[in-house]
Amino acid sequence: MSLRTRNHEGMRMTRYRISQSRFRDALLRRSACCELCELDVRELFVASHILPWALSDASQKDDPDNGLVLCVMHDGLFDKGFTSFASDGRLLVTPHLDEENRRLAGLREDMSIENWTGREDYMRRHRIRFDEAH
Repeated sequence: MSLRTRNHEGMRMTRYRISQSRFRDALLRRSACCELCELDVRELFVASHILPWALSDASQKDDPDNGLVLCVMHDGLFDKGFTSFASDGRLLVTPHLDEENRRLAGLREDMSIENWTGREDYMRRHRIRFDEAH
């Protein structure tokens, strides 16, 4: 790898970290806990993109409306397509996750996320991917 390539890669990673930091800070101003289970251990929060970062354009990557504050467990389930959310915020869980694993993950039928303003289109796109996977 040439010095020029390494410098370019380093600059790209620096821009990514700055962008992620701004994104996370904006999300944490909106929510001080996991938006699904209300866990309030900040060290376990993930600034989760609704429309994945790799599929987002530059403005979507930084848009706080393209994000959720989720704990590590619920972010993993959301990111891997095991969960999504209905247009009213109700939790959707894939049928591929059996009842025991739902219980172990702390998922309940009555769970939902509040405050959808601005996030509807991103979540609609997430649901399309969720539905296609199942």
